[in-house]
Amino acid sequence: MIRYIENKLYEKTKDTQSEILYAQWNYDKKVIPTALQLVSNLFPHYSLHDESHSITIINNIVRILGKENIDKLSSIDLWLILEASYCHDIGMVVSSEDMIKSLQSKEFLEFFKSLLTNEKNGLYSFATQFEIRDNQIYYKSNQFDLKSHDGIKFILAEYFRTRHSDRSLEIINDPLNKLSLSSPRDVIPPRIFNILGEICASHTKDFSDVMKLSFSEVGIDIEDAHPRFISCLLRIGDLLDLDNNRFSEVMLRTLTKIPIDTINHKSKHLSIKSFRVDRKEISIFAECSEYETASITQHWFNYIDSEIKNQLIHWNKIVPCKDLGFLPTIGKLEVKLEDYEYIDGKNRPRFKVDTDKALSLLQGAGLYKTSSQSIREILQNAVDATLLRVWLEHKDVLQNLEPNSDEFINILKDYPISIRIEKNTKESDFNWIIEIEDNGIGISENDLKYIMNTGSSSKNIKKFNIIDEMPLWMQPSGAFGIGFQSIFLLTNQVKVTTKSFFDEQLLEIEFNNPNSPKNGDILIKKIKTNHSKKPGCKIKFDAKLIKESEYIYIRTKNDHEKILNYDFFANDSLEMKLEGILTEINRFFSKSQFEIDLYINNEEVLLENSSSQKFNYYDKNRGLELSFLGLKKEKDRLHSKVYYKNQIIENIFIPTEPLDIEINIFGKASDILSINRNGIKDESRNYIMKKVLESIFDYCINKYNDSTDEEKLYMSVFFNKTNNHIDNI
Repeated sequence: MIRYIENKLYEKTKDTQSEILYAQWNYDKKVIPTALQLVSNLFPHYSLHDESHSITIINNIVRILGKENIDKLSSIDLWLILEASYCHDIGMVVSSEDMIKSLQSKEFLEFFKSLLTNEKNGLYSFATQFEIRDNQIYYKSNQFDLKSHDGIKFILAEYFRTRHSDRSLEIINDPLNKLSLSSPRDVIPPRIFNILGEICASHTKDFSDVMKLSFSEVGIDIEDAHPRFISCLLRIGDLLDLDNNRFSEVMLRTLTKIPIDTINHKSKHLSIKSFRVDRKEISIFAECSEYETASITQHWFNYIDSEIKNQLIHWNKIVPCKDLGFLPTIGKLEVKLEDYEYIDGKNRPRFKVDTDKALSLLQGAGLYKTSSQSIREILQNAVDATLLRVWLEHKDVLQNLEPNSDEFINILKDYPISIRIEKNTKESDFNWIIEIEDNGIGISENDLKYIMNTGSSSKNIKKFNIIDEMPLWMQPSGAFGIGFQSIFLLTNQVKVTTKSFFDEQLLEIEFNNPNSPKNGDILIKKIKTNHSKKPGCKIKFDAKLIKESEYIYIRTKNDHEKILNYDFFANDSLEMKLEGILTEINRFFSKSQFEIDLYINNEEVLLENSSSQKFNYYDKNRGLELSFLGLKKEKDRLHSKVYYKNQIIENIFIPTEPLDIEINIFGKASDILSINRNGIKDESRNYIMKKVLESIFDYCINKYNDSTDEEKLYMSVFFNKTNNHIDNI
């Protein structure tokens, strides 16, 4: 079929100004295949992207259009079909200079981090052979390993695969400088090559991007080019290259280990048993022996089905003239899984989490001891968002500070967190209103994707790239991705007003409980704003509070005690105790360095915190703080208080007697804390204990000569006990 189009191009351009198109093609069809052979240097595990792939695409296009319609196309459209079929994957040819440059780029590091956070990715096992230190990627093992060598090649290949269509555009516009590819660019206008590049760049993009291409462009001589039409033909021809000879067994034998995705894609091609592509119909039948092959084949069939349907719907805005007719219809795109059945004949059966039951499961599992504990998650979100903004606005100063420095505390004074608890004056089952407002980075539209998907916050790469830049002691501790949704243990609806630090978009968002009549709906309004409105987030929700005792004592700003006396009906649903709320707020901010404004019924209330008692020693190497309060008396408890980033930890007791010490631990929450944040993970407890005891040991050694005789005696007792504990851990 390629010869047929070439002949038509020759006939249509002979003795015309368009002869330059045929001359260009005659040159390119010799040099481009040579370049495409180099794709396998970085992509030995991929299906072949050489000249055979290009010829198959052209054959598919002719099958879809029919020879009679090929005859109706303009010479420049024929040229674009030929050139695009050969050039669309030229971006997969990667020079050593480009690979070196990418390995040192921030974009590649972010891509690499995304692999490490997704265990389902087929390259995850290869990525774990490496580690990131000081924003550089290092081999974990010092010993040369061919698997690691292949692994970084696979990772680089995936990085460039996701960018290859845009790279094709760049190379087509400047082949000599981008790839040392000698293709003459002196006669055909650069605009025509840019049209070709845009067509090639669109072959992996969303269909909406294809529709942004020009319907018609001035070509050579008096003929017009139709970029949108050629792009659509290229996409279909590319998708339909499904025959079972696309993988090179010779190439695969050069690899020590083949990625699972390669195995599945190879099996996909081998599973094709029946294949029809012509003017009337596209039908494909695949028979698979493995679930994974069936799944990926069905996904590919869905992709073909979606592409054809999108083009059919918009065909009048795609096709250059009605005489070309319509695309073939979709017949059967069927996947059969040997010895198994699909419930609906189409999709592989799989477990799904019923969102109506998700919160009930969490609650039933005892994730939180009381519903009021979920208020900590909302407070943690406020603190984390604020720390991120503080870092972004003061990083030059903060990177040289320690957590107990006066400079850091003074900076935080400009970022207070406000909490208001007020009696609801309207008739409602929810008799109190709780409002928490921070001056953090706010919630962007991108952040909403992760809030909506429980447990996915660790995949918010943009945010985690910022966190990686921060000193360990300042990094936010949110990690588990279930925090925001826990608010629905308290209420049915949350209203959020937020302005993002990044896009300065002001949003009003209504979040609804998945178990409520509104079925978890999220309603978003964009509000006009200006620079006078600063970034931050205000969360407001109604809550049902019941009394635990008849009176509550609080201390107001005026430094006098006040009794809160109230009376209302108790209810078993979505309830929490006001005392519990105040207790959780006090516990959360007990060692906080933030300015906290707490109001109950518009009266400011003082927290019972000990923030004035700062930790006075920072062990940067071990990532923890210590406060030496003196020597323990016999009546004192034997174990010291332990905090994680200023929050009290309940389940770890570190013996420091006879020294009276408080400990504050830093590090990744997911590595240290249990999922409900109440304590240390069992598997981390011994490591934490050993690290703390070693830090105290070092501190005492440095302080020993300047201590009194009594202090030296007590330190000696501690040294003896510490050695025993460290030896037994």
